[in-house]
Amino acid sequence: MLVGQYPPPTNRGVLHTSNKPLKSCVDWVSVTFLTKNIFTQILPFLGLKKEDFEPLKYGRFRYKYGVRYNHIEIFWGSPEDNQGVMLNITGQGCREIEQIYNYEWSWSAFFSALMFEDCNITRLDIAIDDIIFKGKDHKHYLDYDKMSKKWLKEEIVSKVRTFTEIKSYNKKNSTGHTLYFGNNKTKFRFYEKHHERKNNGYELEENIISWQRYEMQLRDERAFQVAKIISFTDYELGKIIKSIMAEYFDFKVPSKSDSNKSRWETVNWWSKFLKDIEPLKLTQNNPEKNIRRSKNWLESQVSKTLAMVSKAYDDNEIVLEYILKLGSDKIQKNDMVKIQDFKNNVDINKELEYIKKETSKRSGSQSTTII
Repeated sequence: MLVGQYPPPTNRGVLHTSNKPLKSCVDWVSVTFLTKNIFTQILPFLGLKKEDFEPLKYGRFRYKYGVRYNHIEIFWGSPEDNQGVMLNITGQGCREIEQIYNYEWSWSAFFSALMFEDCNITRLDIAIDDIIFKGKDHKHYLDYDKMSKKWLKEEIVSKVRTFTEIKSYNKKNSTGHTLYFGNNKTKFRFYEKHHERKNNGYELEENIISWQRYEMQLRDERAFQVAKIISFTDYELGKIIKSIMAEYFDFKVPSKSDSNKSRWETVNWWSKFLKDIEPLKLTQNNPEKNIRRSKNWLESQVSKTLAMVSKAYDDNEIVLEYILKLGSDKIQKNDMVKIQDFKNNVDINKELEYIKKETSKRSGSQSTTII
């Protein structure tokens, strides 16, 4: 499905090379594919070949095997493990892919292609860089001390419950200031990127004076939701990031006459940063993905047991009919809503055609290989 499909010339979602103070980027992508042929389907899309990768001595993320091309990694297990194949692109890996395409890479096209793959997006990091360049009259949009004080004084309306602040020093000199908000599903990190790079031995470009990064890390279903928004909408990545932040944070000016925080005015510096962005909720259900997860679970966890039971009864069709009848009797009204939503969002004929092809392949082979 991805073979021969290459990204159109667009720069949406890519770290720009201009001297504008605010830039947005995709900064980490982890995807688990249930298909085994990642080297023929996914790598051509990334502009890479199997030969570009070097084997790793050890796997990661509970996978036995792995290969790496710079900061782009692929992991897999034994065929009987049913783990699928993991593609892990770190922040530096994201920049490397953009460089392969001379900054004409399209994350929108990449995520659009993933929507048609049998895969799960397990992690997605997206960020806004707030950079002060030499000769530019600009201050950082966000002051971390002000944000911290608002939280500690409870002058904030927020969906997150946890906050951590870390300040580091070398003698009296600051070497980093970081704010963490949220949990593992949706985590926000505001930090000083210029200090991070210097601490890790990297040189800053000569024209950069200071560099703050406002980053969010999304997991599983919420990662998929944001990837889908990037794929199928015309929103710029920076606006998507701001709209999610607007949904999670609202720093307030306290009122002496009103105890209801939601009616307090928003502080000017937060309003200036958001610039009238509409909040974007990430908690809505995704019926299409729910049905896909159910299908994937059946394939990976139930198919072997079901086949054993069928063969034990000489592949008599009445056995499967009986099991399906039992399941049908348990379907409730909310299940029917998910089923109908799936049908409304998916080309069923294409899905069935793909299943027919996979069935035909398996009929001629008893084993599958990963690479």
